[in-house]
Amino acid sequence: MGCADDLTPHDEKSYLARRLCSNTAAVSAQPGVEVVDGVALTSSGDTVLVLYNDAAPRPLAAPVKRVDAVLASGHSEVLVMQCALGSSTPPDAEIRALCYRDIKRLRPRLRCVVTVPLGDDVWVVLILSVMRGMSTVVGMGSIHFVEKNRADGIARLRSKAAPSEAALHELVATLYAAVGLRSTM
Repeated sequence: MGCADDLTPHDEKSYLARRLCSNTAAVSAQPGVEVVDGVALTSSGDTVLVLYNDAAPRPLAAPVKRVDAVLASGHSEVLVMQCALGSSTPPDAEIRALCYRDIKRLRPRLRCVVTVPLGDDVWVVLILSVMRGMSTVVGMGSIHFVEKNRADGIARLRSKAAPSEAALHELVATLYAAVGLRSTM
């Protein structure tokens, strides 16, 4: 199965015209999928998938809440895959500080975190560099992986006992649909 990691220009223009989820209210897109502050989230068992697709004031709060909910449901550890579209923005200093606090709290229960930048080459290189450096600084180098495309991200998650490859592709496609984008695989 092939896997395209970015949007066709038509999809991105369509998205930019609609600017879905630009407020702080949660939008229920489909059962099990939530869109909050430009972030689409879903989970399956002990695995949380996140799609950052918008410049958002507090983009990390919703994923942390989803991870907490999965852990509260009885799972001792959680796997996370976060995909960042080129239309999203890196967190500012305040959000990074909150993220560091949450990582310290959750670190013992994170089995694997995979970050996948999706977009043009400049965006991918920027996110690869920043996230790899940040994971080393916060002591997550052994569990945080930054992959260059969605197929590699899914393969990395599968290596840690995540849902099937087909199920992960379907979950990612569901996240895209929740924000009004078409995922090409």
